[in-house]
Order: sequence, then C-alpha cells, then structure tokens
Amino acid sequence: MQNIFTALFVFLCTLSSLAQQVQKTQPQAWVNDIPITGQKILQDNGSYQYLLIDEQVNLKRETIYRHYAVKVLNADGIQSMSDISLTFDPSYQKLLMHDIKIIRDGKEIDKLQQSRIQTFQRETSMERSLYDGSLSAVVNLTDVRKNDIIEYAYSLVGLNPIHQGHFSTVFYQQHTVPVNRIYNRLLCHINQDIQYQLYEGATEPTVKRTDAMQEYLWDVEALDYLLYDNNVPAWYDPHRHVSISTFKDWKEVVNWIFR
Repeated sequence: MQNIFTALFVFLCTLSSLAQQVQKTQPQAWVNDIPITGQKILQDNGSYQYLLIDEQVNLKRETIYRHYAVKVLNADGIQSMSDISLTFDPSYQKLLMHDIKIIRDGKEIDKLQQSRIQTFQRETSMERSLYDGSLSAVVNLTDVRKNDIIEYAYSLVGLNPIHQGHFSTVFYQQHTVPVNRIYNRLLCHINQDIQYQLYEGATEPTVKRTDAMQEYLWDVEALDYLLYDNNVPAWYDPHRHVSISTFKDWKEVVNWIFR
C-alpha cells in the first residue's frame, strides 16, 4: 500500500512540474507584434501555404518567440495542420503558449482557451526506443476547414546551460513551400559579439543599436520556394539562409570544446 501512495505522489508531482513548464500567457513586452501582410496563394503549391513565419530571439532574456500563420488549401492540408506539436526540454525550458486561433471568413475563433495541451515524452528513435528528455506539447484543433488560416504563437524560455552563454541559429529566407512573409529578429546586449554569414543570396540585416541593446532584423518575402533535387548530399543546403553565432570563428569553437 505504501508503494502505491509513493507512486501516486510521484505522479502528481510530475503533473505539477509539467504544468509549471507549459503555461498560457501573453508574449513578453520586447516582442514585436507582426501582422499577416499578404495572402497571395500559389495555386500549384499543394495542401497549405505559410502566410507568415515570425521568429524573434532575445539572448538577454534567453527567450525564443515563434509565430506562424498558415492557410489550409484542401483536405490534405486539414489533415496536416489539425495538430500543433511543439518540442521543448523541461530540464531548462518553459513553453509559453500565447495564441492559437482559426481565422475563417475574416472572423477569429479562439482555440487556445478551448483546447487542451497534452504533453508526451518525446521518442527520438522509435527503432531503438531512445529518449532525450524532451517533451512534445500537442494541441488538437477540431473543425478545421478548407481556406481556414491557422495562426499560433509561443515562446521557449531558457537556453541550454551546457553552451555557457554561447548561441547559434539559422534564419531561413527560403523554404520548400512558399512563404508570404518571413520576419527574423535577434536582440542581444550592446557589448555581445554577433557573427553572421549569408548564404545563397540571403539579404543583409537592418542593424539598430541603442545604449543597452543591439538588434538584427530581416523582413523578407519568400514565395520563390525551392525543392531539393534527388540524391542531394545531406550537408548541402541550397536555400537562402543566414547562419548566426556568438563564436568569432571555428578556432574559438574548438578552444571552447576542449577548454
């Protein structure tokens, strides 16, 4: 009997811990509110089209904000977009859900308050039953219809402490599907070194600096999607993208690894 109570206590503590890691709340004040500005649809695209991909990173607050809007074009799109699945690591991250809505005939339907967020252990290799500690938060959207716009936004708070303050990411300016607008923004302390490299014709950022912060901003249209050719090596990436890092060069990376 004692073992049963102990197991129940551990289970309830786990549920309480997960509840603290997934919250419904408003975005932080530093986030720019980016609207959907274009709805041109390429008819040969397929089952859905992204109207907006919005990613904003604040290194000082250790927060990554993401905001998407996607238009459903047919039944296959309904099946593909009816589940929103987000991955996070509860050992150092919190998942903040800001908004989930369906825009239908110009009217907004709030799905965040209606929906239940289910959390599952993420299996990284089903063949070998390997787990990496990450969790998947899944929201099932009911009553999705053709021509609906699904819009959702969330933040991941907390960067991996193993990197000891270093950060790297890639901002894509082109995808395998058309995107009407891509908005990428990086905020960091004024004294933090940021290195970036442009690939495949990616555009330069707009850079703003104040007494305390510096901002790197890309705001582009990406309707010219690019599909991979057959047998392309995994290391080759033909899409327009920007590689960003707080490391100055590879020598500094090596020194950091073998310090």
